[in-house]
Amino acid sequence: MWLNYILIITLLQVLFIGIGHCIGFTGQVVGIPSEIESIQDSENKSPVLNGVNFQSRFNIELIPLNNITISETFKVLANKDFVFKFSNLETGSYELLINSYDFLLSSNRYRILVEDQDIKAYEEDLGQDTFNFTSEAVISQEPLIVPIKGIKQYYEHRLGSILNMLLDSPFGFIFKNKIYTILFVVCSAIMVTPYIISWVNPDFAEHFQEVQERAETRKREERSTASLQKEIEKVPNKRNQNGGGSLRQRR
Repeated sequence: MWLNYILIITLLQVLFIGIGHCIGFTGQVVGIPSEIESIQDSENKSPVLNGVNFQSRFNIELIPLNNITISETFKVLANKDFVFKFSNLETGSYELLINSYDFLLSSNRYRILVEDQDIKAYEEDLGQDTFNFTSEAVISQEPLIVPIKGIKQYYEHRLGSILNMLLDSPFGFIFKNKIYTILFVVCSAIMVTPYIISWVNPDFAEHFQEVQERAETRKREERSTASLQKEIEKVPNKRNQNGGGSLRQRR
């Protein structure tokens, strides 16, 4: 009988110890913009399920650090009041990651230290070996407050547009440089202008072509006249040379 009592007492001690060491904490995202709340309130009146559910667009993870007995990552969702909760945590060190598709958070990384009776949270910057001790918050009884500092802005980027095709082509370097782009546009305009004129005003194009032909004919005539003049100038020089030679022979 005494053995049974001892076993019962031992089991109760183990149970109470386990309960005492497995505690949890809650957190809440605050500072939701009023326009977001009005949008969500108006959408909630529609029969569409999860039409605008900003709470579901939070990714909240608690990662155990240096804990051999726990290797899995805890993931939770935020409720309608943007409150999340982790329970049954063993003593040790954890890393809390909070990411949102819609909001910019004042801090989205926290170091969580679970002790026997208390749970403490510290803001942690990305790439830092240590966390900010001055930001200590005891969250055993009070929730961890995560303020919002802004709304994320997304810009539409259409893939496969003509501009992207030109930039990705072998001639993309032309359009990436302003000077090359200006030269390309000017040369293209000079080459295309005659065709556009012939299509818009055929009479003017025909007259312009006649003017060009006359100018070319005049240039050819001037060149032929100049070459003929040079040949004529060479003839007296040859006669003078021949006459001088005969005179010297007579002497």
